[in-house]
Amino acid sequence: MKYFIILVLSFSVLGNESSCRCSDNPKLDESKIEKLKLWIAPGFTLNASKEGSMAGISAMAGGAYYFNGVVGITSGVSFMQRGALDQQRELKATYLDIPLGFTFINAGSLATNRFTLFNIGAFYSIPLSGSSMGIPNVPTEFTPDSSFGFFLDGILSFPIPGDITYGLYSSVKFSFSDMLSVADNTILRANNATNYSFGLAIVF
Repeated sequence: MKYFIILVLSFSVLGNESSCRCSDNPKLDESKIEKLKLWIAPGFTLNASKEGSMAGISAMAGGAYYFNGVVGITSGVSFMQRGALDQQRELKATYLDIPLGFTFINAGSLATNRFTLFNIGAFYSIPLSGSSMGIPNVPTEFTPDSSFGFFLDGILSFPIPGDITYGLYSSVKFSFSDMLSVADNTILRANNATNYSFGLAIVF
């Protein structure tokens, strides 16, 4: 329920911001609006669950199509390492996350390469591989479960002129299902994990 409330509030706030941006630019020259933006964002991720946190790496490649220079749709793919750690027991897994959502320019503009953008929506995780350590009756290599949830991420650009924009990338993902479940419910699991990612962004 709390995830649903967060999602609704986020849509409300970002929607209001976007409306303000449009009304502040009633004579915006359509010919100067950039419709398409692509970005890559390598970094690291921290998996937080009640079983214990574990750090890993992440790499995001995504893009957005903007209808009016302020609001648009976004998608992409991201490589994520997730895991759970409890004393001497450990679970790790790698996934490909497929996001789909809305994007908003909150400050600045795409044309000036000085902007802050926010993305919000849902994602689906495709499992690639998993490994365990110190857990009885669980193979060292196994296939983790798929998952889904919703995400909120953003890019804060640096004030550097040029055709390529550099900035900071951050993301939070709320998973509605188990990321690393196995048959025995008594062993270590990463239930309803939240992932935080941070890194650099290159926007072009």
